[in-house]
Formats: sequence, structure tokens, C-alpha cells
Amino acid sequence: MFNVLQNIYVSVYNFIFSTSEPIFLKIAELMGYPNNPGMPVYGGNKGFFWSDIYKAYMRNQTDRYMSRVPEQINLRPKNILEILFNDNYKPVFVNKTYYVNKIDGFYAYYFQCSKAMLFLPNIISEFLQIYCQNVIGMEGLEVGRVVFYAAIQVFFNLYGVRIVMGWIIQFNPYLYIWSTVLVNMVDWIEESVGMLIPNMFGLPMQYPVFLGIVTFTQRSISNLIFTMPYLPGEQFRGYWEKRGDYYVFFKSFPYLWYKYGIPNSERLYWQSTRLDIYQYMNETYTNLNIDLLPDQFLL
Repeated sequence: MFNVLQNIYVSVYNFIFSTSEPIFLKIAELMGYPNNPGMPVYGGNKGFFWSDIYKAYMRNQTDRYMSRVPEQINLRPKNILEILFNDNYKPVFVNKTYYVNKIDGFYAYYFQCSKAMLFLPNIISEFLQIYCQNVIGMEGLEVGRVVFYAAIQVFFNLYGVRIVMGWIIQFNPYLYIWSTVLVNMVDWIEESVGMLIPNMFGLPMQYPVFLGIVTFTQRSISNLIFTMPYLPGEQFRGYWEKRGDYYVFFKSFPYLWYKYGIPNSERLYWQSTRLDIYQYMNETYTNLNIDLLPDQFLL
């Protein structure tokens, strides 16, 4: 019996191999086989169409904030959590360079342009700056961004454990401790998404779709850049010939200061610590009829 099955297996194997071999050879010949050495890591051989495409892509590639490989491929775990759960992705922090001159003012800054960067809509940024009093200091918003990013990462890991448990029959996810910790935390979201996403070929699609949404949200939060005291729409992008790259600039007088007035905390800071900023504002923007003295001085 075993020999009969083995002969059937060998016959099927030979049939599949002999049938598929010429098909793959024809496809490979279209891609340069046998002269093609493989994937063009650094441009490949001349004469193949993908070489020029790859070179053009590398010239225009500006997604530098997300690159952790190979520059950081030799990172070692720094704490117990990274030893147990691996080195998870961390949110991106953009290096902003602040500068001062007579044309752009005291609050101008710039940073390197990237395809991955994401800004808040102007209306949301205006709400945060005016009604949440986060005009200059971005520390609170940055902390909130990092906490939200970490919360999504924790949920992503819990959801992954919940899916794995469903495939291991030794675990009953609806027993006491598992139902309390995992099921109540993630199943209600799964059921909500499952009602909106239909099955495909009898397979539930809520798992890949929902995990894709979670990953996209996490990456968007990671690439989010706050622009206080400016609105995102006030940005200016230009090519810096000296550095050979594109940069995003925020400079001059912020629009929200003209619309709502300069925050009293900033005006008080000028009077108590930075009289040079007050003198510059008084000389440059006197025609705007904006209060430059703090409220304590105006009473």
C-alpha cells in the first residue's frame, strides 16, 4: 500500500514539475534569464527596464523618518520589556531646527521634508491652540501622541494573542481569566467590525482588514507633526541648494496671533525674560494694532 501511494506521489510530482517548468522558463526569459543575476539591489545591469525605475525611485526617496533598517539593525534590547516582546516600533520624532533673524522672527523653524510626514487639519490645530491653550509648548501634545501610540501597540499585541489562542485547542478563550483579560478587551471591537466587513470565500476578513486599519492608524500617529504656534497651512516647502534636499519652513508672524491676539503667557515672558523679542515685535508689527504688553500692564 505504501509503495502504491509513493508511486502516485512521484507521478504527480513529475507531472507538475514537467508542466510548470516551461512556463516559469518563459516568464524568466522575459526578465533576462539566464543573464539576469537577480534582483537589482543597487540598480542592476543596464538594459533592464527596472534598473532605471529603481534608480529614479532612490533619487526621489525622501521617506527618511521611517527608516530603521539597516542603520539601526544592530540595536540591542535596552530593558526587560524589549527582551520579552522584541524591539517594537517606536514613534518618529522630527528634529526641528529653530533659528532667529530679522526677517523670519524669533519663532521660525524648519525640518527635513519627508513623504511620510502628516499634519493635522488647520481647523483641529486651531482648536488645540486656542481652546486647549497649547500655543507654544508642544510637550503635552507630544506626550499624548506617544501614549496613544503605545496604547495602540499594546492593543495590537493583545489582539494578536487573542487570534493565536483561537487556533490552539488547548486554550478555551472563554474561560474565566482569558475571557476577563482578552475577550472583553478585543472581542467587542472584532464583532463591531465583523458586522461591516463581509466574508470572502467563506473566510472571515475582519481580522486582516481590522489589523490593517490599526496599523495604518498607528503609523499615522507616528508620522504626525505638530506645528504650533503656526497652522499646518502656513508651511513653506523649498529646495535648499546648500544642503541638497527639500525642507519645510514655518516662519514670520503666526496667523493665529493676528486673528486671536498673542497669548498673554508669551507677552509676559517677553517682558520678564526676553525684552529683545518684545522690541522686535514692537518695531516690526506695530501696524497690526495687536497688544504686545501683557494684560497686567494694560490694566
